[in-house]
Amino acid sequence: MSIKPEIQEFFVEGNDDNLSHVLLHIAEPITETEKERGYFFALIEVATSYPHQLSQIQELIANIETEYYESAHTDDAFEQVLRHANGRSGEILEYDGTEIHSVVGILQDKRVILGYHGSPQATLFYQNSQAIAYTPIIEEQTDTHPHLFSTVVEGIVHENDSIYICTPHVNEFFPAYRVKNILENKTARQSAIHIQKVLDSLKNKYSFGGILFHIPKIPITPMMELERKQGHSVAIGSQASMDKFLNTTRTTEETLMPPLLKNAKEGIQHIFSSVKSSRQSRRKKIKTQNQDHSSKHTRIETNYRPSPNQDTLITRALVGLGKSLVFLGAGLYIILKKTIFLLLASFRYLFFIITNRSGQRTIAIDNVKKFINNKKYQIDNLGIMSKVLYIALICLVFIFIISITYLKFKEDREAQAAQYTHAVDIIIEKKDEAQARLLYGEEKKALEILREAERLTDALPQKTDEEIAQARELTTTLSAILLKLQKITTVDSSIVADLSSTNEQVQIQGLVFFNDTLVAFGEHDTTLYTIDPITQTLESKSYELIKNLKIADVPKEDDKIVFITTEHKALEFNKKTQSFSSKEISFSTDNPELVDLAIYSTRLYILNAREEQIFKHNPTQIGYDRGTAWITSKTSSLLDAVSIAVDGDLYVLTSSGKILKFYAGTEQGFEIHGLDPALENPTQLWTYADVNNIYILEPTHKRVVIIDKEGNFVGQYTNEAWDDLQDFVVNESDKMIYVLSGNKIYLFGF
Repeated sequence: MSIKPEIQEFFVEGNDDNLSHVLLHIAEPITETEKERGYFFALIEVATSYPHQLSQIQELIANIETEYYESAHTDDAFEQVLRHANGRSGEILEYDGTEIHSVVGILQDKRVILGYHGSPQATLFYQNSQAIAYTPIIEEQTDTHPHLFSTVVEGIVHENDSIYICTPHVNEFFPAYRVKNILENKTARQSAIHIQKVLDSLKNKYSFGGILFHIPKIPITPMMELERKQGHSVAIGSQASMDKFLNTTRTTEETLMPPLLKNAKEGIQHIFSSVKSSRQSRRKKIKTQNQDHSSKHTRIETNYRPSPNQDTLITRALVGLGKSLVFLGAGLYIILKKTIFLLLASFRYLFFIITNRSGQRTIAIDNVKKFINNKKYQIDNLGIMSKVLYIALICLVFIFIISITYLKFKEDREAQAAQYTHAVDIIIEKKDEAQARLLYGEEKKALEILREAERLTDALPQKTDEEIAQARELTTTLSAILLKLQKITTVDSSIVADLSSTNEQVQIQGLVFFNDTLVAFGEHDTTLYTIDPITQTLESKSYELIKNLKIADVPKEDDKIVFITTEHKALEFNKKTQSFSSKEISFSTDNPELVDLAIYSTRLYILNAREEQIFKHNPTQIGYDRGTAWITSKTSSLLDAVSIAVDGDLYVLTSSGKILKFYAGTEQGFEIHGLDPALENPTQLWTYADVNNIYILEPTHKRVVIIDKEGNFVGQYTNEAWDDLQDFVVNESDKMIYVLSGNKIYLFGF
């Protein structure tokens, strides 16, 4: 049953025609005769092209198409056409400075023949265990070929298989694993459109082109179902593709036979063996396709036998080698045996000499002397030849031991070098994958891959200068990618006010924005400092009541500042009267640990870390009520909570770097995505109902971090001058942030 293949193409013109020019051509058969010959296609990229050269290539492709459709209908018709075309392609390859990557081919029913030159990309995608697998069809040519289509690949594709062909620069943005992911989720047409849109958005200097062939799956007919029930197997889908795929790879000088799917891990071995065992068939027999180069590829006689004289010589050499090995082995055995006995005797005599056990010391010393004198006598009375042989044997043993040691050392060094090279290759692969993920907006996955690459880089040995240089280069490359992910901006912050200029003993820990001014206060300071952010005018005023001010917030109405002291009292600074007044407030315990305050809809929300609770205090005529526990359900601890903010939902920041989100008193799931490095001992959190983001102050890395209310990382800002961050105020509408560092207030835009 023949099903029409689905053919999709994509083409994007680059910004520099002289640097990269792509020719894409697909001929769809119209007449019945042409349909029998199948589809003809060509994809060619020329780097640093010449107008006349492009015209020659276009003319050559047109001639190949015409000759193929008009040639006699034989199995090797296309190969003959390519052989003739190669005879005319020499001039095209002779232009100085040009580089050509070309693929021409036909798709005849399910038979595919490709002729290629240079480094085009061609990949087969097939079903494997309910998932799509892939393998390259052609390999990059490393030598210089005098023909434009110097290598031919032939194979059979089956139902649900796809062949993806593209120019080399496409592979930089769409490697095989990414195309596999696209094909798993999109049709062939949708996949080609997606690739086209992404490549077009790059606005790259290079031109891109590619073709995607897909063989639709044959629907199971009633007859096929009947055959299946009767016990006949019906090969449909990926397994049939893997079991039946046949290919040949040929040069146009001599036809060669490696399997097309040589890199596939399943179902290929029987193809390779069938190719070698069935050389009588037309597609598998070795033949010469170019008589001009037949002398370069002389066939090797397979029934060659050595002559009797050669056989005798080899036999004698083998026998002599065997005798030598036996002699050497026997000598080594004797030496090893005597050495072991000598060591055992030495330890025995040494034991008696040291311990004098049973009075054996004198006897042991006498025996050692006798042994030494006996060996001296034996050596002195040896003949010259015996001495020479004895010394030669000792030298051979020494050389043998040194050789074994050297070979082992060399083997270990080679294994270490191979392991090092493999580790570097893995790091480079992960770096490339992280860049690809970053390009497609998969920042979280890119960060995970990049961190793994950094760990592997740190584990690399750095013993030699080359290894140290390699590790530094990898670290620099990974750091550059990491900076893109971290979105760290070093801001030029200006000083709005230096509070120590008015009072050297100033001790400020808090900052709020009230009545269009910045108000600074401290737990151990009896002065309130006001700063006009526009004129940068600094005023200070002492108040008897303002002692031990710990936390503060300003309601949306901007009519007062509410303070909570370390003595758990409430104070209000009135906007109209510019004075302080005490307010009644009480708590559920006598000694609460009040950490932070947030005002929302005139109510105070106070974080009590000791009780792991947030209490809501409603306003009364004389202050605020006793407060009720607001959190009704939670799974996380609030013992390390440091700051809260309310926008309808309530957010809690912990010193461990987590943000807990509550709605109507119940904890909701919340996670920060894409932030690197992770939060380390943050101190302040701020947001409100009419702002888009959540702002976090972290003194450890001297930074202000911004995330959206879904937890997605937006950006982070730092400055080396922020060496003692205490508090901050955010003006999101004007894109301005004030930070209190030590006794100085800095301003920066974001």
